[in-house]
Amino acid sequence: MERETKRKIVHIGMVGWAFLIGRISPVFISGLALAALLFNLLLLPRITGRSLERKEERTLGFSPGMIAYPAVVFLLSLIFFHSQVFLAVAWGAMAFGDGFATVVGKKYGRHPVGSLSGKTWEGTLAFVVAGIAGTVILVFSLPPEVKLGLPAGVWVIVIVLAVLLSAASEILRGTVNDNIMVPLTAAFTAFLAVRIFLSGQFFIPGNWWVGLLFVVLLVVLSYLSGRFDLKGALTGGGITALVFLGGGMAGLLFLFIFVVGGVAGSGWRIRDKIDLGLAQENRNRRSAIHVVANGSVPAMLGILAWVFPLQRDLYMGMTAAALASALADTWSSELGNVYGKEFVNIVSLQPDIRGRDGVISLQGSLAGVAGSCVMATGYWLYAGSVVESFIILLAGVMGNFLDSVLGATLQRRGYMTNHSVNLVNTLFAALLFMYLYTIK
Repeated sequence: MERETKRKIVHIGMVGWAFLIGRISPVFISGLALAALLFNLLLLPRITGRSLERKEERTLGFSPGMIAYPAVVFLLSLIFFHSQVFLAVAWGAMAFGDGFATVVGKKYGRHPVGSLSGKTWEGTLAFVVAGIAGTVILVFSLPPEVKLGLPAGVWVIVIVLAVLLSAASEILRGTVNDNIMVPLTAAFTAFLAVRIFLSGQFFIPGNWWVGLLFVVLLVVLSYLSGRFDLKGALTGGGITALVFLGGGMAGLLFLFIFVVGGVAGSGWRIRDKIDLGLAQENRNRRSAIHVVANGSVPAMLGILAWVFPLQRDLYMGMTAAALASALADTWSSELGNVYGKEFVNIVSLQPDIRGRDGVISLQGSLAGVAGSCVMATGYWLYAGSVVESFIILLAGVMGNFLDSVLGATLQRRGYMTNHSVNLVNTLFAALLFMYLYTIK
């Protein structure tokens, strides 16, 4: 039996533990997930002689996917401790959807989903069909009290939405490991869908036509400017719509500052960057994966602001913080590569090569602070709070600092990509704002 087939048998078979949700205490569910994590980390490689690991994983010394699977299950069991039905949805999408997608894609995949995704339409179809069917069976088998009293029809809709979006997240190669991205997307999609259904928060902003016009103009101008390819422009439009849905004009203001600032920074002295070999791939044009890496956190916060309108100000502050970090990262790298004089590794502080991951300069760092300051100023125009604007500035600077540290460590070692680092730094900045906002 092929190694990949053995891996997927284990991958799919692990969902059997999910049928215990609601039948044993949530504490034991979390305990099982933690035990599985420790088992995969310490014992499984010894038992199997590392025969389940791929060639590149043996080079790393461990299998990121086999560690991420139980780690995410454990994390979700804690996040949704009192409503572990969302863990079940995530588990079903990951086990049935992702599992069968790989099996079918490897054997029957003939038509790739884009040139960069590494996925096939056959595998994606298998993800959707097997993911929906398996997750429906799993959720419907759980005790009635676990399903929050919602009718079967609602759960079918919730599961379909969760699986479709998690299948889409799997296609976005280069962000985060599938065993992390798929279950997180499925769980939070299900949670938000149920929350919307229970709260009845189905509404369209009163000035919806302004948002629609802005989205259309953004897509058209982004593409015509040459700074975004078609998929990148369309993806940016989708993210903008979600931010506007929850944040209204404030969300559009923050996105406008980020897009204009980012395009200006990337295009500044572009010929010099090309000559130095420091221009981005794809002829320095932003593709969908670039947009998702920087915009998925603001998009999620826009949805949260829509579902929980009483916390709108918090989520808009988090959005501004995430975009401040993204803009700081863009300016520190794009302008630092042009104006930087002495380049050092942020961890060792030893001289290093300009443009390498985790390499900074004084001029680039100051440019990053300036980018975060611009976003903080935009937030001040919206909220009028000096304290919160300073928190935005601090969150952006600290997020950019984390970006450089991750670049010099995990990214250089191949554990993360530039896109996953961007995703993490925006999430960190948003969470830092949330923490400081609640204690101020």
